[in-house]
Amino acid sequence: METYPLPERPEEAITRLIAALENSGEPRHFASGAPVPAQPENIVVILEGSLSMHRVMDSLTMIESTRPQLLGVTYNSQFSQHFTIKAESACEARIVTRDEFEAVIEAQHLWRELLQVVSWYYDVLYWKSYHFLGRQSYTLIRNCLIELAAKEEQERDEINACDFIRSKTNLSQSYILKVFSDLRKGDYIDISRGRLKAINKLPERY
Repeated sequence: METYPLPERPEEAITRLIAALENSGEPRHFASGAPVPAQPENIVVILEGSLSMHRVMDSLTMIESTRPQLLGVTYNSQFSQHFTIKAESACEARIVTRDEFEAVIEAQHLWRELLQVVSWYYDVLYWKSYHFLGRQSYTLIRNCLIELAAKEEQERDEINACDFIRSKTNLSQSYILKVFSDLRKGDYIDISRGRLKAINKLPERY
């Protein structure tokens, strides 16, 4: 159904980096809905909770995460002007200065693991560019449905499929629901109360 799957997350490298930083920086709690700071002088280590990244100019959702993450490992002084990060649920984190972060990486010889994580971040951006830039409206919906279907069932059951697609594409609700209706009539998808239950073989064109 999709020939270019989402790049595999380097779990071992992320786990090792986070473990190395367990005594570094300061603990921080972010309530659900709170902004998560993205400053070039700090690394934000997300230990628990879910978050999302949005484009400032139109609030488009760029990335979502429900697993431990390292935010800010790539230095970008303009990031906060163009993107915001929001806690989607209560998040437990540590704020580590960049100098302390780099000292830990050097002392524990974790540059290889850091490179794996940075490379994965870029791979995910390439994946999103491939699937979402310059696409027709139906193709955007199709790709979002595939992305949503790849999530764990418990997580997927908490997500309204139409809202998920609107947040990632800015397509109108009426158009998305019309496509859903036609796909259901053709037995291409199973949606119940707004939740995606299953995907059969989605048509390439609409």
